[in-house]
Amino acid sequence: MLESPTLYRVLRDQRQWDEAVSFTGLSARIDGVLQLNALPVFAGSDPCAKTETITTYGDSGELNAFALDAGENQVWERLWIETIIPAETTVILQAAITHNDTAPSLQDWQTAPSPDLLLRTLFFNTSARFLWVKVILKSHTGLASPTLLQVQASTTQPSYLDHLPAIYRRDDTSGFLERWLALFRAELGDWDRRLQEQPREFDARTAAENNLDPLAAWIALDLPARMAVPEQRELLADAYKLYQHRSTPAGLREMVRRKLGINIHIFEAFRDRHIWRLGEGLGLGLDTGLAAATPDGIIVPGFTYADPQLAGLRGDYYQGKRFEILRHTRLDKTVSFDWGAASPLPDVDKPVNFPADQFSIRWTGQIRPRYTETYNFRTVSDDGVRLRINGRLIVDNWTDHPPTTDLGQIQLEAGHWYPIELEFYENGRSARIELYWSSMSQRLEVVPTECLYSRLDRSAQFASTNLNDGLMKIGQAIVGESRPQTPEQFGASLSDDYAHLFTVIVPASQIAHASQRQALVELIEAEKPAHTDFKLCFIEPKFQVGAQALVGINAIVSGAGPALRLGNSQLGLASYLKSDTEITQ
Repeated sequence: MLESPTLYRVLRDQRQWDEAVSFTGLSARIDGVLQLNALPVFAGSDPCAKTETITTYGDSGELNAFALDAGENQVWERLWIETIIPAETTVILQAAITHNDTAPSLQDWQTAPSPDLLLRTLFFNTSARFLWVKVILKSHTGLASPTLLQVQASTTQPSYLDHLPAIYRRDDTSGFLERWLALFRAELGDWDRRLQEQPREFDARTAAENNLDPLAAWIALDLPARMAVPEQRELLADAYKLYQHRSTPAGLREMVRRKLGINIHIFEAFRDRHIWRLGEGLGLGLDTGLAAATPDGIIVPGFTYADPQLAGLRGDYYQGKRFEILRHTRLDKTVSFDWGAASPLPDVDKPVNFPADQFSIRWTGQIRPRYTETYNFRTVSDDGVRLRINGRLIVDNWTDHPPTTDLGQIQLEAGHWYPIELEFYENGRSARIELYWSSMSQRLEVVPTECLYSRLDRSAQFASTNLNDGLMKIGQAIVGESRPQTPEQFGASLSDDYAHLFTVIVPASQIAHASQRQALVELIEAEKPAHTDFKLCFIEPKFQVGAQALVGINAIVSGAGPALRLGNSQLGLASYLKSDTEITQ
């Protein structure tokens, strides 16, 4: 096998140029390659309008590599560059050689006839230890720029003539054959280097940007589109460690943080179940489970219905057409409003009255259809409206308009909850927003309250008067279904109903939109163990027992705050005056 020559690359790792180079009139892209300096020019006469921009480029730019040292008793043999040259652009390669690191004179510089050459052909069979390189990029019209991908040089290596009979060297008095064979050696050397550099294409830190998705696909890893390229490289590089912890609470937390940028808390239900043992100092509590002395009975699981007071959609009312200032949040049983020229919140007057114009509203929650069919959703709006069901945008008319009907369709399954997000803004004059649905079996009507829920809870179920609704209430049991248990099953009934359950607790401020919450649900479904189930708990400023709070996990119950002192306090929701029994300091 031939010795490998000394190879020098000016651009290292496709990201950073060597410190021994300088360039003027050029700028480096994020992937490290060089182009002429770009300058955006506004197409209109008024640059403040910014209606359209045209990118123009400088006339020329130059890269210089100084005193590249081949090493003791070594000389440079080959120089080549990799470029992309559009029409109306030019790339010029120049080189100079010296026997020491003294800068060459102007007469020492030679212009290369091609982007890949043997230096002996440029300098008339003269070789030297030090190489100086200059690459000039030019744009003739300013509308396009050549791209400099790489500058490389290599030292000499054993000649192919050494592997031929001696007669070939004896007859090659002009050196033509040796130079001709050197061209073949250079081409084959490029192939060898590509093969040697293949590991770089499988390394997330050095692979080309367009190869990151194929690399991720090989290990069944989805790279989020919103993720920046450096973060994608980091995620790919750490995939092996992440997969070691897959389907564990720590692995799930880390994957959600990496892909969605959200910090979640995971609470496993079995940790909330305590077995009471006599003589161990444990007190009875609300969650205490007592193992049966004779394990042939039945422990009846309970079921908690959804709070009917939460039926409807959560409405966040903002001042401004683009959700600028949140002024009020309330529960709306349905979306069927025709305010005309009046304010939608006449009772909200802090710090000022809620406006009748220039406001926006976002309704969020979930919707449950009655039939497995294609549903037609209809909005009547004045002005803009957007509707998302299950993360899919089905109505989009975000414009000023008079009362207008817009339609959207989506296939839904009966009894399943789907995230819904309805956005509306009012610019001026009359304000109106109504939400209807219909299907083959569903008559056209305003979406009713009993089919809406203001929290994202896939297991939400309202109380029913039907005795055969399939839900077992606390205190009921089915006679004859209990049977003696084996020793391996003793105590299993205390954990079977909870061991596979866990709760994901997320601050609502980190994930406000229904589409983001749907993305979180899909990611947890993909990363959790198949036999488990989970519930999302979005923590909001208001503490609601049974709806969004777990005492000891995300709630701090404390006493009253400091008393109000006149002259240095401000009245607020938590303000109170001292009682007669308190002493003023």
